[in-house]
Amino acid sequence: MSVTLFQAMSAPPRAEGVDFCRAHPLDLRLDGAVLVTGATGFVGGGILFSLLSRAEELGLTKIVLMVRRRAGKTVEERLQKLKENSMFDGLRETFDQLVVGLEGDVSQQNFGWKEHEKSWPHQERLKAVLHCAGDVRFQQPMQQAAVSLVSATLQVQQLASQWRSKRFLFVSTAFVHAVPPSSTEALEEKLVELRDFDAMELYRDAMSHGSWAKTAMRELGFPNTYTFAKAIAEHLVIRACEADELDVRIVRPSIVGPSWAFPYTGWAGDKPSTIVGAGALLARRGVRVFRDGFDHPCPVVPVDMVADLTVRALCGASNAEFELGFMSKLLRASSNATVFYYANSILNVFPIHFLDAVRICLERIFSMFGQKLSKEFSTVVRVLVSCRSLPMDYHPFSSPSTPWRFKSCLRLAEEWDLFEYVLICGRAAYAFALNPLQGPERGYAKEFSEIRICSKETAMTDALLAFVHPEASIFYSIAAFVVRLGLSWISLTVTVDGTSLSSITSLDAPLVLCPQHRSVLDFVIIGLMCSQLQPLLPLHLPHVAADAEFSNLPVLGWALSGLGAFFVRRGGGAVQPDPALRAKVGRVFQSGRPLEVFLEGLRSRGRRQLRLRTGLLKALRDISQRTVALVPLAMSYELLPEDESLYKEMCGLPRDPLRTLDLLFWVVRGLKDELPPVGEAFMRLSTLHCRALSEFLQQDMDKVGRWAVAGQRAEPKKQSMSSSCQAVLRECERWPLLLQAATLTPLRRRLPRPWAKWLVEGPDDSGPQEKQQSLDELATALCAHLTAAEQAAQNCIDALRKNGIVEVTEEHLVQETKPLLSPLVPSAVSRHLGAFFVLNSIADTKFIAQYVDGRPAAQITSQRYKALGQQPMYRLWELFQRKLSVPLTVRDLMPERPMPDLPKPAEGLEEILAAVLPQEGRVRMDADARLRAGTGHGLADIWRLRTRLLERFPDAVVRPETEEEVQALLNAAMSYNHGVGFGIIPVGGRTNVTSATKCPSTEVDSRPMVSLDMRGLSKVLWVNAEDGVAMIEAGITGMDLKKSLKKHGVTMGMEPDSMELSTLGGWIATRASGMKRARYGNIEDMVLEVRLITPGGAIWQRHGDPKAQAETAIGRASTNIGLPAMVLGSEGCLGVITSAVVRVRPLPQVVEYQSVVFPDWDRGASWMREVARMPAGLRPASCRLMDQNQLQLAQALKQGSEEISAWQSLRNSLKDAFLHWKGISLEDAAAVTLVFEGHRAEVNLQKKEISKLVSMAGGLWGGASAGSAGYTLTFAIAYLRDFGLDYRILSESLETMVPWSTIHEVWPAVKMAVQREHRQLRLPGKPFMSCRMTQLYDEGGVLYMYLAICTTGLEAQSALAAFESLEHAARCAILNAGGCLSHHHGVGKLRASLLPETQSLVLTQALRNFKMALDPSNVLAARNGTWCTTALEGSDSQSLASDAHESED
Repeated sequence: MSVTLFQAMSAPPRAEGVDFCRAHPLDLRLDGAVLVTGATGFVGGGILFSLLSRAEELGLTKIVLMVRRRAGKTVEERLQKLKENSMFDGLRETFDQLVVGLEGDVSQQNFGWKEHEKSWPHQERLKAVLHCAGDVRFQQPMQQAAVSLVSATLQVQQLASQWRSKRFLFVSTAFVHAVPPSSTEALEEKLVELRDFDAMELYRDAMSHGSWAKTAMRELGFPNTYTFAKAIAEHLVIRACEADELDVRIVRPSIVGPSWAFPYTGWAGDKPSTIVGAGALLARRGVRVFRDGFDHPCPVVPVDMVADLTVRALCGASNAEFELGFMSKLLRASSNATVFYYANSILNVFPIHFLDAVRICLERIFSMFGQKLSKEFSTVVRVLVSCRSLPMDYHPFSSPSTPWRFKSCLRLAEEWDLFEYVLICGRAAYAFALNPLQGPERGYAKEFSEIRICSKETAMTDALLAFVHPEASIFYSIAAFVVRLGLSWISLTVTVDGTSLSSITSLDAPLVLCPQHRSVLDFVIIGLMCSQLQPLLPLHLPHVAADAEFSNLPVLGWALSGLGAFFVRRGGGAVQPDPALRAKVGRVFQSGRPLEVFLEGLRSRGRRQLRLRTGLLKALRDISQRTVALVPLAMSYELLPEDESLYKEMCGLPRDPLRTLDLLFWVVRGLKDELPPVGEAFMRLSTLHCRALSEFLQQDMDKVGRWAVAGQRAEPKKQSMSSSCQAVLRECERWPLLLQAATLTPLRRRLPRPWAKWLVEGPDDSGPQEKQQSLDELATALCAHLTAAEQAAQNCIDALRKNGIVEVTEEHLVQETKPLLSPLVPSAVSRHLGAFFVLNSIADTKFIAQYVDGRPAAQITSQRYKALGQQPMYRLWELFQRKLSVPLTVRDLMPERPMPDLPKPAEGLEEILAAVLPQEGRVRMDADARLRAGTGHGLADIWRLRTRLLERFPDAVVRPETEEEVQALLNAAMSYNHGVGFGIIPVGGRTNVTSATKCPSTEVDSRPMVSLDMRGLSKVLWVNAEDGVAMIEAGITGMDLKKSLKKHGVTMGMEPDSMELSTLGGWIATRASGMKRARYGNIEDMVLEVRLITPGGAIWQRHGDPKAQAETAIGRASTNIGLPAMVLGSEGCLGVITSAVVRVRPLPQVVEYQSVVFPDWDRGASWMREVARMPAGLRPASCRLMDQNQLQLAQALKQGSEEISAWQSLRNSLKDAFLHWKGISLEDAAAVTLVFEGHRAEVNLQKKEISKLVSMAGGLWGGASAGSAGYTLTFAIAYLRDFGLDYRILSESLETMVPWSTIHEVWPAVKMAVQREHRQLRLPGKPFMSCRMTQLYDEGGVLYMYLAICTTGLEAQSALAAFESLEHAARCAILNAGGCLSHHHGVGKLRASLLPETQSLVLTQALRNFKMALDPSNVLAARNGTWCTTALEGSDSQSLASDAHESED
């Protein structure tokens, strides 16, 4: 380190921001529009600032920023937030004139746009496209790196070519060179050679399994997937641009650091990154060692230099690639890579793993008692866990075996100062350490001037700081450790004003340190400061001229002598010079170490006038024989360990003598952690106090100095009173110095008594004062300002009270009087093919399998479900293999097959549909729309699509938006093709699992089929919160419905597992149920009225005056057969449900989660029976029992939210031991997840009564977090089913309601039937079966069962047939044991063959006749349930189509 760091702290002011850009023109033109990606990031933000600052010079006509929606914020909101950033101060008008947003996500296919070929949306000609968006995580899986860094770049390049841009610029990285150059060579600005590897082949492999790409990465020497993917991207981008004749530029920055000049000095973005992130982690002790190979500097480049060079390239400057980088130090921790490896493991990785283990244990313990661990603590630990690998990730760049040298056209500014930039980086790191959400503001911050010498740390940190000093002996290191440990006991923080010490670096004279004498800690703190700053300043451990009283103390006196102290007896030189003193001072000067002298003698806290040490001053004069540099140091403490002793002195009582026993007692109290904290200690050059006074009073510095000298009787000290040419103090600097000056001098006695008492709380020291005109003048000038501030505050209070403010708070007052009073109130103001396969899931969410650290694991690809996390789920993969008893291989995925062409739509169909719905996009006949609309989410539907066993799909998909359009489509269906017509199948969220939206085969119905997409009718028409009713269109999804009703303060309470995508109309058509039925009821309990559109017209029923258009409904009426009862369960065969009036209830005041663990399923089921016996009002909103297989699955999924650590086995052992102690084994245990919802009193009563049942049944509370996670994990089942299909694992759910009298027989009967059928079919492995009880009724409970089998080795059709055979056996077992065919999924086509066993032929015929009356031409052709062909087998009836023709005859 260099002493110039101190000089850089007070670097001269220079141009920055817009002024810097204008002072350094580029002399280039663009004359057009530019499209920028990644502008909200660090590098992109710097580039945007440069473009805006030079907009006129470059001739920019528009700057288009491609921005994606994020965290629920729209593009406009994100742009507004970006504009409000302080970095754009002075440029907001230009921002409004030039910047526009373009919604798009580079990581999504086609940027997430619905249009496949979107045109350039602006009149201004697009001249250049700049792509600087990218994921800079080093350790991404290969596939993710390929998507985010290669696919995204190529997609932006294609867009640039499509929009006829003149130039495409791609921000890469200088580290596309896998390794540094050899010897003293520099890396050239050219493509990195990939040897025999082809970039395109590498990219294709990375996008699939990535094994070959990983091998290539290792052979080429790339340290991580980030640099490897960037290198591939460069090759492919240049190829693509050459093919499209597009001018391509590549900018390669090295490690990007804070800005040098713009947007302002030290700007580091909104979150820490690269070198700043490393510093912030070190400052916050996130990591404790970070290696910088000090023989080979770390290449860092300021972000503004990257921005300017990028803009040059964007405007057409020469050089196809720009490599940026200059040499700068990051941090020195170890000169040996092996040493660093072990140090990193011991100091970084191990403590974080241990802390994470503690967090998990604490969360488990807290959850057992229904409590939650501190969210702040959990968040901090998780952040540390995510950062633990950073030192090793940066190792190839910060500590290369040979230096990184780049051939670059970058030239540093004339005023460049490396040491100032090092401070800029440090300041940014420290700012983020203080607040991770806010980087450094404009101007050099306070942390620049103050150097932290000591603060409360761990003993390990104190030991490291003491023993790693490069020049300290072992004795000094031990002493430093003891001192630091003692100061930590009293929580003393010591800081030094580093800027004021910069003058010491230029002194060529013996140093005499002259601190104020405030405490016995003075010489300890000064010694620690000199020792700690020795690498930076020409300071060594000083020789202390201590009072002779210390020499008589055993141990302490000997230790002081060993550290170089000598003892001076005060008053000994009054009679004659002391030869011994002269000899001691002479030896000090010969040693070259500074001398530390307390010129006042005794401690001066008591405000007494003390004589200077005249004998020591005379010895200095006689011995030195040369110029001696006296360095005055102002010492200030908040509290002191010896406050009680000093108080006695202030009261005129004699001071107690120093005793070793007192020190021992103090040490014992420290070891017991009984010492009170004393706050902070400061050391500053005392001239700053005079400057503060002079600036505040607007008086000459010399005059204020004379006033201060006049008041030195109580505080004598040597100061330099010469004027300083330094910049004016800032308000945040002036006021603390001013108040300190007013506190530490007799000036306080001359202030008004309230002000004096405010400045210093303590005894009233008012009394006779000597008349000193100069000091009185100083007090009078200060009092005038204080009185004015007091009056302004009173005026503000009066004004506030006139405006009706009865009680004025301090915060309110500070807010209103910020310009004047704020200094007086301290701290007040200061994210091609597979898209079809997740049809009812979220496109970016799926489970994938990959090898992690050599082990197979499953992971989820998004953070949509926080309870799942994104950590590798090793246990989930192991659970699949163990429960299915089959070996699974990660790479043995079912191969993707090309999608066969669908038959062309019926002739003339498009024209008649377009006549009804002429708007663009309302009639779709593309394969994607037809496949989606004709496929539900049942296993049979998905498996046929995955294996290309395609049957029949609709000819078209239409999306009406009004009832009139629905009616018109039904009319068109009857008139098409001279009355032959076409069939219509209503579809909603496509979440049905009964093949309900599947088109009948042509053998059954040869007419064209049209899917009616009801999601166009998705509005909440009205809400009557007073009556608790609302009218809602049938196409709205469950999640949107919940959000919309929440705005009105109500909820419908319908929350099925599929609520993210399923619709209100689908719920009604299938007679659905939700997870919170116990509180809100089933769909039949919620629907009051329904509107049904049939070929014959609209059907509605309204109890009351039909002419009245009041927005309300009658809850119950005995006036006819209810229309809702006839529509519920009709499954799209009687008519099209367009809207319904439903019950709504006020939003619950309280929603709480809990969980209970039982030793086995039987005990859990018995407990559920007891809950069902409770009055309905005492039952939880949701009460769901999981068997041991479900519980193990939940535990395996939960691993995704937990970081794997070395202590995992220990945590599991502790958990198992505790559960074993309670008589519970996870191999047999069952768990209940509970949701309490409603008014606080209601929830408390429910919890109280449930607790009684838990205690009686021997259950164990599992905690709220487990309950919440269990509730959320319900949504993951669909994704798990799709994940299993990748490995030929077929699975499906079965649900039924069973009477309590036979419920214990159903699940065993199902397991026995499935196992027997599985053996007969001789399928591989064994079936995986699990069960949960999801809902409770007075009459019985609902069982929700899961069945999964492995079909490896079977053909697709055979696999599906085998599973359907197992499913049929299970359903027969359910019916034979007393269960129903379906509780809430409906019948559809899948279960229709079993329907005749559940109803009489007379009812079947009656329902068929009812449909004939409503729909004689069978326009609504879904053929579900009773109206399915298979439901009529065994009867004397024919198909509906035949009946229709017979009726016409």
